[in-house]
This record gives sequence, structure tokens and C-alpha cells, in this order.
Amino acid sequence: MPPKLYFEEAMRTMLMLPRTDRGTPAVIKDNIGGEVQSSELRKAYTKEVGIKVNDKCVLEEITSCWSKAQKNGFEKVGEQIDCPDYIMKGFRNNCDKKCKGLIKISKLGTCPV
Repeated sequence: MPPKLYFEEAMRTMLMLPRTDRGTPAVIKDNIGGEVQSSELRKAYTKEVGIKVNDKCVLEEITSCWSKAQKNGFEKVGEQIDCPDYIMKGFRNNCDKKCKGLIKISKLGTCPV
């Protein structure tokens, strides 16, 4: 994929996320500085996502997955899909094993104690 198309697709995909604060669900915003169950966080997404935490159970990333589509001979991002097993059983979805599903939400730019 040419670089220009890659960035166009990244922006288009970001705009396809729910119209909340840049795709951030309320369950994250409302629990900054606190904790949330992974089951509650998963309910905020329409498709199955990977939830990655660090060694202190602080949320690091949420992985959403998307199908591939073809348009004018180029691969493009398609619809959001449930993340496949290699994501759900891999390191990008470690919160339930590592922290028994209890996730700490830190404020962006701060280090948890």
C-alpha cells in the first residue's frame, strides 16, 4: 500500500470509530484514575477487541480488528470485525489472565504509582 493511501485509510478508519471522544468509550473516560472490569470495557465496543495491560494492570492499548477490502486495485480497510484468535489468545489481549479482568485506567501522560 502506498504511504499516502496508508495514511488516508488510517484517518478514514479512525473516523469510522464511535463518535465519542476520539473513539474513547465513556467507560474509560469515566474511570480515569480508577479501575474497570474488562467485561464492562468490552461492552463498550461493537466487536470483540484485544485489551492489553502492563505488569501493574494499567491499560496500555485496545486492539480493534478490520477486514480488508479492494478498491481500484488497492487494499483498503473494510468493516470492523471481531478480532481473530491470534489476537484474542495472544499478548494483545492479556488483561483477563494477568489481572483477572480488573483494569486500572491512568490519565494520559501520568505514571501510575
